[in-house]
Amino acid sequence: MGMMVTAILLVPGLAQACAVCFSGRSDETRVAFIATTAFLTFLPILLIVGVVWWFRRRVLAMQAEESAIAARPTHSQGQGQARIQVQAD
Repeated sequence: MGMMVTAILLVPGLAQACAVCFSGRSDETRVAFIATTAFLTFLPILLIVGVVWWFRRRVLAMQAEESAIAARPTHSQGQGQARIQVQAD
């Protein structure tokens, strides 16, 4: 058990396991890390903004539809009913 713990503690130092610390020495790799970081930073923000924008559009469309339905004349306002005129003799 003690040898396993010692091996686990010593091996990462020998292997230089941190990909970011040791492989990002060239400018091309550094630009890729920065671009990926920016992309992953702004992606959730853009997704949230997109969902809010879509939801707002949907609510406004539903409100416009309700307004159009409310503006239509109903049968109680005199449309669609036959008018009968009675003539007096």
